[in-house]
Amino acid sequence: PAFIAGTQIVSNDSFSAHNEFHGLDMGFRSQFFWNSLSVDVLTKLAVGRITRTTGIGGDQTITVPGLAPVFQGGGVLAGITNNGTRVYQDWKAMPEAGVTLNWQVRSNVNLRLGYSFIFLNAVARAADMIDTTVNPNLFPGANAALGGPLRPTNVLPRADMWIQTINFGVEFTY
Repeated sequence: PAFIAGTQIVSNDSFSAHNEFHGLDMGFRSQFFWNSLSVDVLTKLAVGRITRTTGIGGDQTITVPGLAPVFQGGGVLAGITNNGTRVYQDWKAMPEAGVTLNWQVRSNVNLRLGYSFIFLNAVARAADMIDTTVNPNLFPGANAALGGPLRPTNVLPRADMWIQTINFGVEFTY
């Protein structure tokens, strides 16, 4: 096809991921005291079902001077081979652990410093769903009959996620 000066092609690609965990969370919290210091130790385990919903969508708008814009399904990295919403479910265990150090500076002042982490494996992340290998024969308006691989593909990447927190507190009592 001939290129017309002033032609604009705008491609939109959209990738989304939503993870939802529902489960039973049980564990132990223990406290140990030494004079004006104490340590809180937290250990928990949640067991439940994780639902991962992924969405890939794309479109193109072609604007030629003097003509009406043309809208087509499929973008560059969100093409006809990987468009759609998919839902995946399975069972997971999610451990959590933490420790907090408490120091009673005075009878009415307490300082607290803590750290905790939660680990959840096999979550879906939108950035990991992007397949950068593209078959130009599958672009909107191209000739798919020329063949080639069905790329970009839809894969469910599963990444491990560590959630870490640090907390600090000062407590005054009167």
